[in-house]
Amino acid sequence: MLRRRIALTLVEVVKIPPRGWTGEVGRIDGPPLDRRLPRLARRHDYFPCGPPAMVASVAQLLRQRRISAGRIHTELFDVI
Repeated sequence: MLRRRIALTLVEVVKIPPRGWTGEVGRIDGPPLDRRLPRLARRHDYFPCGPPAMVASVAQLLRQRRISAGRIHTELFDVI
């Protein structure tokens, strides 16, 4: 598992939370992203994955926060 090999923080964001959900809910936009970005954000790698429009939006938000494109690694998938 990747989490055992590197210091990895997984943040799941759901649109419709199941009962008992305590994580992030809604869209990944400025405020939730800013809450989660570390103080030295430009030294880290980011792995947004999800539907193409969401991944493109998150990648753009990261670039606006001066994260280099080389530190943004994406994976796209369709939501059924």
